[in-house]
Amino acid sequence: MSERDGAAGRGWIIDVDGCLVRTVRTGGAGGVPIDGAAEFLDELERRGEPYIVCTNASELTPGEYAQNLRALGLPVRDEHFATAGSAMADYLAAHHGTGPVLAVGSPGLRRTLRERGLELVAPADWAQAAAVAVGAAPGYVSAEMSGAALAVEDGAPLYTAVADPWFHGGHAKSAAISAVVAAGIGWAGGVTPTVLGKPSAALGQTLADAMAVAPTDVVVVGDARAEVDLARAMGGRVCLVLSGATTAAQAAATAEADPRVRVFPTIAELHTDLVNDRAPSKSSR
Repeated sequence: MSERDGAAGRGWIIDVDGCLVRTVRTGGAGGVPIDGAAEFLDELERRGEPYIVCTNASELTPGEYAQNLRALGLPVRDEHFATAGSAMADYLAAHHGTGPVLAVGSPGLRRTLRERGLELVAPADWAQAAAVAVGAAPGYVSAEMSGAALAVEDGAPLYTAVADPWFHGGHAKSAAISAVVAAGIGWAGGVTPTVLGKPSAALGQTLADAMAVAPTDVVVVGDARAEVDLARAMGGRVCLVLSGATTAAQAAATAEADPRVRVFPTIAELHTDLVNDRAPSKSSR
């Protein structure tokens, strides 16, 4: 990064899959750390620069995902981790009070919603739902999807953690099933789901607020189009790494079209660039 980027007030949003970890499962589970990932996080800590590691996964709570990364040797504290599920929960708590919410997804998604003080409603009681929230799960229950579609048709807003139909963790892409489920519920209910994970501006604002920095002072680090679009939605900058979903040709075209995009082969090169080009922040964070 260059001196003009300035340390004062800057924050970082860092992707997991294909950026910090190569994996075939969301949230870094069962993966292998990418060279330089731990060193990059350590450098941000040394500099006192605020950062949040953020995944579009929502099957587990943020603390559970952070624990998975620590088990892989990545120094991520619970308070430095956010998920599409936790961002969705924060948005619902702010815009729909305490609920009730009809959740379609895993027990971990429900735990995340409850941790934010939200009341959950059973699928059979879909008429009481103030909103429908769709997240990841290893499998889906037809009664939940039916109740969600009925609630949406009846006027409840439909939110999804993910809108991108594909997941890429640095090995190969696979279908993002939660996005497919949300699209199906929306199709049945006659609406388009509102995405609250990456690249939504709502998630960006939530994370910028958590770091106490302006959205325009955020640098997003990731391997996919979602991170580029998130940075653009925030008015921030992006460091695009080639260790996951984006090819070198795609990255070059993206950087040519947008001067706020910088491209690095992996996070190891970004770490080297940061160490060589910047003095540590005086922030106490």
